[in-house]
Amino acid sequence: ATLALQVADLAKSGGADLAVLCAATGRESLEENALALEGQGLTVISLGDSPLGPLEVPAGVKGHLGPYSEHILDTAAAFFQGEPDLGAGVVVLHDVETDPLEAAAVSALETAGVRVAGATYTWGSVDYAKALLEEVLLYQRNVGGVLCFSRTGAQGARTALAEAGLEDTVKVLCLDGAQELLDDIERGELDGVLTLREDGLSTELADALDRVARGETLGRVPLAVEVWRAPQS
Repeated sequence: ATLALQVADLAKSGGADLAVLCAATGRESLEENALALEGQGLTVISLGDSPLGPLEVPAGVKGHLGPYSEHILDTAAAFFQGEPDLGAGVVVLHDVETDPLEAAAVSALETAGVRVAGATYTWGSVDYAKALLEEVLLYQRNVGGVLCFSRTGAQGARTALAEAGLEDTVKVLCLDGAQELLDDIERGELDGVLTLREDGLSTELADALDRVARGETLGRVPLAVEVWRAPQS
C-alpha cells in the first residue's frame, strides 16, 4: 500500500527520470508498480533481497538487481560444509515447498555434497515447526544442521533443539534477512542469517542507474549474498 501511494505521489509531483523500485511485496505488486512508473515516463530498475523465481525480468523494468536462487543455496551448502560436527546431515524445514528457492533446496544441498537427513514443514506456525522437527529428531538423532526459510521456522527449530538438548550442537541457518532475525543473531539465538553483501552493493546500484540512463536494458543483475554468523563467545 505504501509503495502504491509513493508511485501515485510521484505522478503528481513529477520531476524524476529514473526510479529504483524495491521488491518488497512479491512479483505481482512489483510489476504493477513498475508499469505504473513506466506509464509516467520513468525508466525503472528494481532491487530485491530475495530471488524472483522465474528467469524473466518483471514487466516495465529495465533491469532487476537481486540474488539468484543457485547462489543462495550454494552459500547455504558452504555454511554447513564448514561445520566439522555436521553429523548425519541437515534437516530442511520448508515453509512452502512450491516456492522456487525452497523446491530446489534439497537437491542443491545434495549436489554440493551435504547430506539431507530429512525434510518437513512449518505450515506457517512456530508450534508446527517445533512439533514436526521433533518427529524428525526421533529417528534422526545425529543431525548437524537445520535449514529454514523464515523466522517462524527458525524459532520452531531452536525450541525443538533446546528441548532435545541439541541447541549447542545443531546449527540453524535461516535464508532470510529480516531485522528480527538479525536481532536474534545478536542475542545468540540463531547461528546464521542470509544477507546481501553490503560491500559493492552501492556500486552495483550506481552502475545500473548509469547504464539505464544511457538507454541500456540490463536484464537480471546478480547480487552476492553471504551468511551473517552469530558472534563468537
